[in-house]
Parts: sequence; C-alpha cells; structure tokens
Amino acid sequence: MKRIKYFKTLFITLLIIIINSQIIYGFTAKNPYTEKCICPVLTYHDVKLDDTYTSDWTVSAEKFENDIKQLIENGYTPIFTKELVDAFNGKCELPEKPVIIQFDDGYQSFFNIVYPIIYKYNIKAEVYIIVDYTKDLPYVNNTDIFLSWPQLKIVSDSGLVYVGLHGKSHKPVIGSEFTDEKLKSDFSYAWNEIESHLGPQPHYYVYPNGLFNNETLMNITEFGTQMQFIWVWNVSPNIKNYNVLPRANVDKNQDIMSSIEYFNKALKLKTR
Repeated sequence: MKRIKYFKTLFITLLIIIINSQIIYGFTAKNPYTEKCICPVLTYHDVKLDDTYTSDWTVSAEKFENDIKQLIENGYTPIFTKELVDAFNGKCELPEKPVIIQFDDGYQSFFNIVYPIIYKYNIKAEVYIIVDYTKDLPYVNNTDIFLSWPQLKIVSDSGLVYVGLHGKSHKPVIGSEFTDEKLKSDFSYAWNEIESHLGPQPHYYVYPNGLFNNETLMNITEFGTQMQFIWVWNVSPNIKNYNVLPRANVDKNQDIMSSIEYFNKALKLKTR
C-alpha cells in the first residue's frame, strides 16, 4: 500500500509540475500552422520604382503589383494575422485561400509605392516597424528613409494596414546586451510608442535579422507578445510550443506562386 501511495503521490506531483511548466513556459500555446488553418505568410522589405536597384530583399513596384494581380487571379485573399488567429480559435471563418502579406523595417516606400497598390486592389497588408527609426517626419538612416508616424496613421486608419513591431532598434535580441530587464523595457517602450500614435494594436512581433532562441521565445511571450514571426526554414518541433508563425521571403527573381509553393513545401518538411 505504501508503494502504491508513493507512486500515486509521485504521479500527482509530476502532473502538477508539467501543468505549471505549460503555464509558465507557454507550452499550451497553439499555432495556426500546426493544424488546419495553414496560411502562407509572404514577406517583402523595400520596394523600388527602378528595378536596377532591386535585390534578394528588394523588389520593383512592377513586380509587387504583378504579385498582387497573380494572387487575386489565383483565388487568394490577403488577410490580417488577427483573422488567422481568430479563425484558429473558432471566432471567424477564413476565405478559401488566405495569404498574409508583410513588409519588414517600415521603409517610406511602403507609403509612397506599396500603399497606393494595396488601396487600388483593396487588399490587406502588414508593416513591421523599427520604433527608433520612426519619427514625426520621415527619418533618414544612412541611405534608407523610414515611415513617419503621420504616414503610419494614414495607412492604419484606412483599415487595410496593420502596424506591428520589428524591434525598438534593429539589433538582434540575443546576446549579453539583451538582459531580461532590457528586453522587457524595450518592448514596453516600443508598444507604448506605437499605441500612443496609432491606438491599440494586437502585439505581433518580427525578429530583427530573424535571430532568436528558446529564451527569447519564452520571454517575449511573457512580455505580452501574442504572435512571433520566424523564417519558415527555422521551424522545429520545439517551436510549436510557442505562439509562433513561419513566413517566407519574396525576392526579385521569385514568382509569387513559386513563393507560396516554397512556403508550403518547407513548412510540410519542417512539421513532419
């Protein structure tokens, strides 16, 4: 009897530890990509009028508009991340072929080039900004120009654009510089800035340079981030335990339908 009682007590103790671990470390998190709500997430950066200045991280305005046309012609509907999360939680239904279109860094080209195109086709897109580079006037850093708060207010108020966080600075949030206290302070400051200018926003976050580790996944979740984005090629089984969505970059040489095909194949390979 003592042996049975011992193992019963041990089992209950272990069960409590597991449940507490799930609560503390986010192991109860659910990701739309782990079940039925699979939705390609496609990422752009800067957009240029002159295609001679394009690269793996920069596309021409012509290509971006052609990408949008192809998506529409092939039955895809751009949605917000919030719609994907809500659908996963049973709060709404998704269109037959959803896709999420994102822009990193918050270049001014989003306002001058991208926004007129998404307005023309009445589609949704997301832009993830660097708060230290976001001022009352467009901010110049080296050769890059970044969106201003008034420009972001215009696109946000249109209902076609969600504005998320790509970091207070653009430094990777791993390494000795980013203590838990600094990371928490940076996130608090960044979201306060965004919401003081644009109003309440879902707290979605894109990692600068795509760099993260298990500690950042856990801490950033605890700081109130509802979704974190990583590159699809970095998906691994343990990442499913956190509120994470994968995405794929669209470069100047890649047809948009090929980008979706790549995303789907890579995700299937990584989530077997």
